[in-house]
Amino acid sequence: SPSQFNKDDVLAYIPSAMRWGRHRLYIEKINLGKTPLLLLEEWNCYIIGGQSALELYQNRLLLSRGRLRNLISGHGNEERTVDNGLGSLEFMGYSFGVALAAEARDPAYLRSAEGVQFKEFMAFNVKRTFDVYCGLKPFMGSVYTASRFHSNYEILRTGSGGRTFRDLGERWFGRGWWNAQLNCRGDSTTAPPTPRPPTPVPPTP
Repeated sequence: SPSQFNKDDVLAYIPSAMRWGRHRLYIEKINLGKTPLLLLEEWNCYIIGGQSALELYQNRLLLSRGRLRNLISGHGNEERTVDNGLGSLEFMGYSFGVALAAEARDPAYLRSAEGVQFKEFMAFNVKRTFDVYCGLKPFMGSVYTASRFHSNYEILRTGSGGRTFRDLGERWFGRGWWNAQLNCRGDSTTAPPTPRPPTPVPPTP
């Protein structure tokens, strides 16, 4: 694990526009000490929840289009399942904050064998995150909660507040692969190129 920074250091690398609903609890309140990689574990959990929601819909085991709208808007016992899927996009941002902190504060970690695995895990979870988000996106409509997540996604995709994360995605995974994921054109059979050597960036004001 990286040893030269902690969760509080990560906060400086998460742009204010990307600090969404769970930020206060997981980034500000919970004491992770020098174990910021635990944020990636939480990201993984939200991805799994989102995959479950999407698979249930695709296999017509639980969710109809209308019922999915109800769940997203908060009317239904399974609301948390869909929320998990949308939360994976939020935690991708917090995990990018960990990556940026590692570039700036512990570059030796990223050069190590464990650091290479870290980058590979990031690419793996980026792909899964957009698979979930882009899979659920057509069924969100204009429901309030969904609109909020659409707005957050657009900040990440094109907004000035998401530029730091977009730059990281291009730098680590290559512009073509990253933009394909970001714009819901990802091919699950295509692997990202080997991440480029990190270029430290200053903390976000």
